[in-house]
Amino acid sequence: MTLRAIAGSIVMCMGLAGVASAPAHAQGEQQEDPGQISLAQVPDAPRKTIQEQAKGGTVEKVERLVSKSGTVTFRAEIKHGNKMRTVEVDTAGKLLRK
Repeated sequence: MTLRAIAGSIVMCMGLAGVASAPAHAQGEQQEDPGQISLAQVPDAPRKTIQEQAKGGTVEKVERLVSKSGTVTFRAEIKHGNKMRTVEVDTAGKLLRK
């Protein structure tokens, strides 16, 4: 076997191991669509709801989430004093969870 073939086999095995060890997600469970985003990147309707929920506090983190079915929601961590809370909003600005 050539060095190139061995390297290719190792890479392929590592990829399969990564897939096999990835956690299984229940249907409809939300998965992060890589990383966090800024509040400015959130569309108007959900941004307005997040800002209303943050009244008197600070939006610390915003994530764009996409379910397996393709539904997009936004999760925001809001700090009020020394307390943190999380809200989730759909693309229409409807508060799903607080």
